[in-house]
Amino acid sequence: MLATQFRALLESHWPGPFDLFADIASPIGRAFIRCYPAPASASRPAEKRMAAFLAQNQYCGRRSVADVLGRLRSTPNPTATEADAKGELSRVSASTLEGLVAQIAKLSSRNEHAVARLPEGRIVRSFPGGGKIGAGQITGGLGDGHARRQSEDHLAAEAGVAPVTYQSDKSRGVGW
Repeated sequence: MLATQFRALLESHWPGPFDLFADIASPIGRAFIRCYPAPASASRPAEKRMAAFLAQNQYCGRRSVADVLGRLRSTPNPTATEADAKGELSRVSASTLEGLVAQIAKLSSRNEHAVARLPEGRIVRSFPGGGKIGAGQITGGLGDGHARRQSEDHLAAEAGVAPVTYQSDKSRGVGW
């Protein structure tokens, strides 16, 4: 939700960065807004400084440094007061988003390790399409009822990944 609000704030005063980054809430997008929170701040850096920023943040876009600067400088400038206020809001939003992303990564890692230690977790992680996040969701949804599951196949069926036979006229197949 914060990333959506952040995006709306930037769109209201500075849409330039959206042309550069696939996801403005990505690490490079947040770093860019911390350094250049408003259109006026991005019109000042020289080509070498922008090249250094893009290299440091591993920019992998298709645009050259000159093209990046050109796109940023072509953004209409709001009034100075509006640019200052919205620029500060953008910087604060980027910083807050940075903290939330870090906390989510920590919690996700902790959940992945907890699921991996559970007997069901190891089995669910082996399911096709189970993945790390999906395994946590499935394991949490299954609960702690070990006694009611007779086998791994029963667990797979309960998790919704049991094989299903598809048959139509002369063709027949099995899918997940």
